Amino acid sequence: MKFKLFPFILFIFISCSLWAQTLKQEKYEPEDAQEQQEYDKEFTYGINWNTNGGIIGGINLKYAWQTKANQLIYNLLGLEIVHVVHPKESAVASSSRFASAYVYGKATNMFVFRPHIGREWLIFKKAEEEGIQVSAILTGGLSLAYLKPYYVVYGDTTTENGEEIVVFKTEKFEYKKNDSRNIYGAGSFLLGFDEMKSYLGTHVKASLNFEYGKFQSSVAGVEIGTMLEYFPSKPVIIPEAYNPNFFPSLFINLYFGIR
Repeated sequence: MKFKLFPFILFIFISCSLWAQTLKQEKYEPEDAQEQQEYDKEFTYGINWNTNGGIIGGINLKYAWQTKANQLIYNLLGLEIVHVVHPKESAVASSSRFASAYVYGKATNMFVFRPHIGREWLIFKKAEEEGIQVSAILTGGLSLAYLKPYYVVYGDTTTENGEEIVVFKTEKFEYKKNDSRNIYGAGSFLLGFDEMKSYLGTHVKASLNFEYGKFQSSVAGVEIGTMLEYFPSKPVIIPEAYNPNFFPSLFINLYFGIR
């Protein structure tokens, strides 16, 4: 999924949010609002969309707690699990009702676990029981990528008792120039987990967080930002295409949680 209008949408969203926040804060006394919305820890969970992923990129978890030195700064620990899609991937419809669509040329599925640590700085606090809280987040950590072999359903045509029949076999996809077998669809997603290979890398993320909600004990919001990720060894998803080891991306996290 590519966000072609992402910079423009991000600018409009931030401008409107900050303007709305200013109007909300004018309705309340600043000291009363700060006293009622103080919190020392927060746990959130949500789903992720990013420019290196599919319709849904993955899931994320975050735990934040207040620093002793400054009540406007929070330490945080997080974990993100995503499915990385190669930009050359294109689904091909299956020719059999017994198999699903497949991606020709794809050799592996890439899943990345991203544990990270960082800081969150409150920019605007939420007015009493309503409004928008705005904060800036900077995190970094390891990236552990797992590449699972991609299985497809091949069909071999043979002759038996004078009739041509198709024998189906589920195997790992391997690109062969003179392969006369037909691909009928994708194999089971559950195949290949015992054959995964791992790649260790690192990542850093910077984002703006917009938190909504009418109750101080509940959390709902949107996090918008950018991420840079690097693997010393190139993870190969499509062997016949270029496979990078540097993955920049834009992302949106939609999350919920409690305090």
